[in-house]
Amino acid sequence: MFEKRPKTDIVLSCFADFLELALQFGMILMFACAFPPAFAFAAVNNLMEIRTDALKLLVILRRPVPRAAATVGAWLNIFQFLILMSICTNCALLAWLYDEEGKWKIEPGLAAILIMEHVLLLTKFGFSRFIPEEPAWVRANRAKHTTQAQDMCSKKLLRTISGGVKTFREEKKLD
Repeated sequence: MFEKRPKTDIVLSCFADFLELALQFGMILMFACAFPPAFAFAAVNNLMEIRTDALKLLVILRRPVPRAAATVGAWLNIFQFLILMSICTNCALLAWLYDEEGKWKIEPGLAAILIMEHVLLLTKFGFSRFIPEEPAWVRANRAKHTTQAQDMCSKKLLRTISGGVKTFREEKKLD
């Protein structure tokens, strides 16, 4: 009845997963003031997504080959752009809803929305500027591993160049 199939399909990249995250992130953030409960629906969706992805990777597909990556690459710029657009979109929606008559006069409420937009943009740029993308302990660990790798490579290169000739210290130990 139930036939077990071999796990032949391999997950090659995370592009589809990142694209799905970017679309969901953008839609939720850009229209947050239009439909605030979207955050709750997204949280439930993400919990179910975690479970289905785990099932997919454990049962249906073969485990992907791990690849090292320094950052998430271009996706970071995409997410930062979505944050900027969401600030502008939400403030524009609030301004459009505030001005029911369509006169577009600078009134205190409209000015408050404009000031709020500028404060949010300054906050976003402030966080981007002053908070590093990687913590100091990660940077220190990365530098330590880099120097260790360079030392190992240089020692191996010296052994190869010397052609197996023992160093002065090694010859002294033999005497």
